Amino acid sequence: MRLVYPVIMVALLCLSCQQPPTAESCKRFLPKRQKNPAARVVVNKQRPSSKTTQKRKVVLSDRWIKKKWIPFGPKRIQWSLEYLHIHVDEKATSILIDPKVIVVHWTASPDLASSWKLFAPARIPSARRYVRKFGRVNVSAHFLVDTDGTVYRMVPERYLARHVIGLNQVSLGIENVGGVKGKPLHDAQLEANAKLIRYLASKYNIQYLIGHYEYRKLERTPLFREKIKSYRTGKIDPGRGFMKRLRQKLKDLHLQGPPK
Repeated sequence: MRLVYPVIMVALLCLSCQQPPTAESCKRFLPKRQKNPAARVVVNKQRPSSKTTQKRKVVLSDRWIKKKWIPFGPKRIQWSLEYLHIHVDEKATSILIDPKVIVVHWTASPDLASSWKLFAPARIPSARRYVRKFGRVNVSAHFLVDTDGTVYRMVPERYLARHVIGLNQVSLGIENVGGVKGKPLHDAQLEANAKLIRYLASKYNIQYLIGHYEYRKLERTPLFREKIKSYRTGKIDPGRGFMKRLRQKLKDLHLQGPPK
């Protein structure tokens, strides 16, 4: 109501001059706009202080990673959840994971095409009799690294992939094409793995970096969860030499290896 009188006066003055009132002519009679304290709070939240910015993780770019998704339809989701029920938690309702471990593998296949075909079927092949006894879902991994160092996504990072006993629910898997008859992986793959792990460590709270052959040493940690005590396999991938060189490249990240 306080605004009505000044505005009417301006209008009357302008009418006496036979001129219509304008926003500009009324402006000096209106109270100055009050700053909204709540708005300042919102601005502060949207524009954090330098201290807050320093603490926040900067996620590295992943544009260089190509996509080569394996089919992940209803059956694969159903069998992945079934796997969690059998091995980890019978009350699990989701196949989403919270990555804390990175596990490096090799495919023991000679090329990209044959490696990808190993993981594409939703159900594990009958030829893998031992592993098949412990779940219908096929093995897979989140990433596949070709011999030239090209990195492909196969499974979304937050989806469970069956690639390592006891740690699937907390780990990201990186498969490297090769390792046939134990033959070492390529230098280009070493560089690609290092770059990929830096990206993943910038995005998630990664605590451990291990080779597949080291997975049983994490049985001493709370992260390892496997209800079937007899379900274990022996592994040699991706080679001790490869992991030694990889850790050397990533020593500034201070990722833990397997407990001694």
